[in-house]
This record gives sequence, C-alpha cells and structure tokens, in this order.
Amino acid sequence: MRDDDWQVIWRRLLPLFLVFLAWPGQAQQPDTKNLRVGVFVEDPFVMRVGNGYEGFCIELWTRIMEQHEWKCAYTLFSSPMEILEKIKVGELDVAVGPFYVTSERVKTMDFSHPFHESGLQLMINTERHHTLGKLWQGLVEGGHIKILLAGAGIILLLTHLLLFFEWKTNPAFPRGYLDGFSDCFYHVMSICMQGKATHRGLPGAWGRILAALWLAGGVAVVAYITSTLTAVMTANKLRGTVHGIKDLAGQTVAVIQGTVSEKAAQKYGVVTVPYPSVAEAADAVVKRNVAAVVFDTFALRYYDRLHPELPIGEIGPVFEKGAVSFAMPMGSKLRQPINHSLLRLKEDGVMQLLDSKYFEAAEN
Repeated sequence: MRDDDWQVIWRRLLPLFLVFLAWPGQAQQPDTKNLRVGVFVEDPFVMRVGNGYEGFCIELWTRIMEQHEWKCAYTLFSSPMEILEKIKVGELDVAVGPFYVTSERVKTMDFSHPFHESGLQLMINTERHHTLGKLWQGLVEGGHIKILLAGAGIILLLTHLLLFFEWKTNPAFPRGYLDGFSDCFYHVMSICMQGKATHRGLPGAWGRILAALWLAGGVAVVAYITSTLTAVMTANKLRGTVHGIKDLAGQTVAVIQGTVSEKAAQKYGVVTVPYPSVAEAADAVVKRNVAAVVFDTFALRYYDRLHPELPIGEIGPVFEKGAVSFAMPMGSKLRQPINHSLLRLKEDGVMQLLDSKYFEAAEN
C-alpha cells in the first residue's frame, strides 16, 4: 500500500479516534493524587472550620480516601447546582455533600451507593404568646387602625351631639363639661358595645328610627372589632394551624436556592422565596417575612439545636424522602472503588458511628 493511501486512511480515522476518546462512557482515569472535589456548606453534612471542612460527608469522604490513598483539593461553591453543573462537564471529579439522587440527575451523571436517607420538613416560628406590641403591629399592617380611629372619631362626635341635646332639652342634666361628657360617653359606648343603654330615648317617631339605626350601628361596630382582633391574633398563632406542607398552600415559604427543596415545595402550591443559607431562611421565619422554611430535615434540626435562643421549631411529617449520595461524572472510574469503600464502612460499623455523632445529636 502506498504512503498516500495510508495518509488518506489516517485522515479519515483520526476524527473517529478523537470522538472515541471524548465519548462519555470512556472517561479518563482521574488523578487520584489530586482529585477535584466540590463542596457546599450545609450543616451537619459539610461545615466550614477555619480553612478546612468537617461534617458527616467530609468524614465519610476522608475515610474513603484513606482506604485508597487518594488525595484531593476542595473547591467551595455557593449552591449544589453549581457543583452538579461542573460534574456534568467533567470539571470536577467528585461532589461531596448531601446530593439527592433524582431521575433527572441520573441522566447526566453517576452517583455512589446511597449512604443516608433524608427528606424535607417545615421549620416555623414557634413564638405563640401575644403581646400588645404584636397586636398593635398586626392592626397597623392590616390597615385596621385607620378604621378604628375613624370609628373613635364618630363616637366622640355622637357623644358631643348627645351632650348638646341634653343641655338644651334636660334642665336636670349636669352642666359641667366633664360630668356631662362622661355621662353621654358612657351611654354612647353602651349602645355601641351592648346594643342598649339606660339613657332616655329621643322623643317622636324620628327619635325611635334614629335609635334603631344607632343600635344597628352598634352591632356592626362590635362585630367588626371582634372579627379584627380575632383575625390578627390568629395570624400571630400560626403554629396552631399548620400541621404540614399542605396547610401552607398559597402562602410564602423559604427554600434554599439550588437544592431540591425549590422544586419540591412548589408541587404543594406554595410561593417559594430562595435564600442562600439556612441561617438567612430561619431569620426570615423569625421576622415573619415567610410562613415557614422547607428544607432537609436534618439540616433544620441541626440549626435549631445550635440556636436555642430563636423561636423556631420543626413541625409536620418528613416528606419528599430520598437517598443521599456522592455525585461523579458519567462513566467515572471512581464509582466502583467508592461504592466498595461505602460497603466496607457500613459493615465495619463506621457509618453507624457517624450517624450517631451527627444526626442523633440533631434530634435531641
């Protein structure tokens, strides 16, 4: 065969050879002496300590590396979605953290054997006692104060009209302003609050009509005040009415951006507001900017235990349960040795020790 023929064959086979090398199923062997590992902070799975990291996932990954004599360099990301995007394109070798295995994710990346079962839960404001300050704040925010002030102005006007009427038609009525005002004010308030009074009725047919209208107005005032105070106090006692995610349909809840909590919460008809961390989401609950936080149950419990001074607590059953694993690029050669190590750690009781160290403490 001539040299020209070999050159033609080589030019035709070279593109196919390059495609074969780049094919996802032919992932190159990662550099196990300098693995590229992506992490994001989520207590108690991954926690920042000084210039390093600790937590359930970090300890687990460290033990895996020790078994295979691997080394790695950690890169911190602000959300799990950023890490998974890097995993998809092969810019990271392993994603270490509480990554939920979903049907969408397994289409574009590999996962290790699950090493933890978790799910989502609600965190709400548990402050239930009522104060005058909170009642006043609720009345102001609901626009009720303006209406109540207008009603107070009408009562004062009616009191003075009754006072002038008594001074003009009743010689025996007290002539002092304070004595006369107090007597008329008492009768006006009696009619408004009870629908009756001991005051003499106005003479004539028009007097009886006016008295009837006055009684009807009094009933309306009582109904409005009662319903307003009840509504405000009910809003301040959210814990008594929320038993699960379905009770929050139509309300605003906090989720952690880039996690499965965003899409999962939306399935229940709530309005989601993403926050970058559990701390900021919990602060929004304390300030009542949102009705609840929807996130991983163990992360919420851990944060709650670390902050006993905050009026927060978890409520309702765990929902959207799922498996937590390490993520890797599709076809990664690390998957089999990682799975082997996970099984060994489970058989040796190490996994149970880590569970007790981080998760049982979060529940107590």
